[in-house]
Amino acid sequence: MNAYKLVSTVVLVLTLISCSAEPNEPQTLPEAERGGSGHLRVWIASDHRVPDIFDNFTSSTGISVQTEFGTQEELKRRVQESNGNPSADLFWSDNALDLALLAAQGVFEPYVSPFSETLPDDARDRDGLWHGVTVRRLALVYNAASFPDGVPAKVEELIHWQEDLTVPAVSSPLWYRLLVDVAALEGETELRQWVERVREMSLTFSEDLQPGVNGVLDGTVSLLFTTADAALQEVNRREQQKNVDIRIQPLGSSHADSIDIVTGVGILRGTDKKEAAQQLVDFMLQQHNRQNLALKFSHDDLLDPDSSDAVWRLHPNEMAHLMPLVERYWLTNVDESS
Repeated sequence: MNAYKLVSTVVLVLTLISCSAEPNEPQTLPEAERGGSGHLRVWIASDHRVPDIFDNFTSSTGISVQTEFGTQEELKRRVQESNGNPSADLFWSDNALDLALLAAQGVFEPYVSPFSETLPDDARDRDGLWHGVTVRRLALVYNAASFPDGVPAKVEELIHWQEDLTVPAVSSPLWYRLLVDVAALEGETELRQWVERVREMSLTFSEDLQPGVNGVLDGTVSLLFTTADAALQEVNRREQQKNVDIRIQPLGSSHADSIDIVTGVGILRGTDKKEAAQQLVDFMLQQHNRQNLALKFSHDDLLDPDSSDAVWRLHPNEMAHLMPLVERYWLTNVDESS
């Protein structure tokens, strides 16, 4: 039996929207309307795996898709530097907070997809500047043999953790995703106190968390703060280690069972293939395609906004407004070298 386990089960909505309930399928564009060389260029903040969805899109529309992969920070910088004159047509970001920050800088073309109504409110820009695709979740990864009684399931418990914890770099979006929730839901005073408590924890900062996942598997890292998808991807690569009981504990708070990170896509301002880019956005947002992408990347599917499981989440645009406050306390008080 495979010993890798998720401590908490996240319910996925597996019922597909019927074809009759979805907007029309993308139509093939004439070559002249595809623009330029006839293919779309997509920057993807992920590892180097080309999802089948792009081949399926090409089969449906005749529009080929050229992908380029990179880190979130690298591609975010390129989006900013090429604002209005991009060398790509779309940017698929691994977190919607960055999409909201970029949208405020005017880097995206507005487009309200007919599929946007199938997305929860926190997974779409209200002006159509970006659309959510999948969900990642903050998590703690550990070897069950090291912590037979489990590890914290909520950030309110984690902040009092006294044992070693390997964490992402101070500048990581994972920290900001966590901290904006503290600022929004608990207030500035609690944010300041939370940052002060972080300084007292026994932390090992890591620029690249992938070795941290390997460290948990190998026994050199006791507890890792990362995302569930990063852990699952590495666990799946190491399936031969059947005797290692690795646990992935989704990290929530007193306000929600999990702290989610929405991934999303935006059309870059200045593209000469706007209509083709809109078709790709529509194609990606069809529910069965979103579910397939979630499975491909070990993410979760976005819940239907009408689902009984849907809960209120802070919108990335609201998170972006809190970033100056978060950065003021976080970057001036937490030092990786201390």
